[in-house]
Amino acid sequence: MAEGPKNFFSARSKALLEGGSTLELLSLHPFERSPTIDETLEPDRDPATFRGWHLLGRLVIKEPAKREQMITALQKGVDESDGNVAACFWPRHGVRAISDDGRVLDLVICFECASILVFEDREKTEIVTVTGSPERVLDQLLSVAGIQLAEKSG
Repeated sequence: MAEGPKNFFSARSKALLEGGSTLELLSLHPFERSPTIDETLEPDRDPATFRGWHLLGRLVIKEPAKREQMITALQKGVDESDGNVAACFWPRHGVRAISDDGRVLDLVICFECASILVFEDREKTEIVTVTGSPERVLDQLLSVAGIQLAEKSG
């Protein structure tokens, strides 16, 4: 079960993120959440959602340079975090890494509140804090691929 927020990924989560044979970047609608989906249950019960949030689009990251760019940006944002979070949770980004043996790591990311919900397979394992620095990189990857981004607040 998830503990309080921390400003680092567990070794297991980091290994799944960096070693995933499939890596996807997702654009989420922060205010459209399915009330019928429990975020800790089947992650793909509804293909129009990601961990319960409405899915605007997904991008499979195949190129090694883009994978490295995305993972490095996320790790830098986590490393820069002072551990503080806001009370909101309006995620606009998600990441899914799937290992060769079928393990799934899902990250549901809210840059506004500076937190990432981390799921390994069906279980929420941790909450990790992050700065807003990776948002530009993730938005750019999605935009170049023609994937809709959710509007930002204020």
